[in-house]
Amino acid sequence: MAAGHFRWDNRSMMTSAAAASTNAGIVTSVASIFTAVILLITAILGLFQVRRLRKQGDNTNARLGVIHTLVNSTLTAEIEANLDASKRELATLDQLIAERRANGHEIAPETLAAKAACERKIGNLTQKMADRLRQAEVVLSQEGQLNPVT
Repeated sequence: MAAGHFRWDNRSMMTSAAAASTNAGIVTSVASIFTAVILLITAILGLFQVRRLRKQGDNTNARLGVIHTLVNSTLTAEIEANLDASKRELATLDQLIAERRANGHEIAPETLAAKAACERKIGNLTQKMADRLRQAEVVLSQEGQLNPVT
């Protein structure tokens, strides 16, 4: 064959085509594996993110639980203090009314109105305390810390 002439060879063309096809298959396989690895890494990172968020949520819930307990105990203490003060006020009004009657004096309508208001207030505060006690029993029984009273 003379220099500069190209000879057409069907076998070499078929071999080149087969090699190109094989290379394309390898490239496609590598791309698929690479895509699968990227998806796997993304999924793993997503799981770590979910765990981190869940842990943050648990920490937040724990803090909220502490705050709720503190607010509840403070509010309960305030209701109890108000109830005790109202009972002392009622006792003082009863004593004043008894002394005025014993001495033959009239009882001022304002004094009787104050006594009636004090009795209503004591009733309301007593009901609030009973409600709070029932609510606390329900919460504690749900947490398995106390058997509910039937």
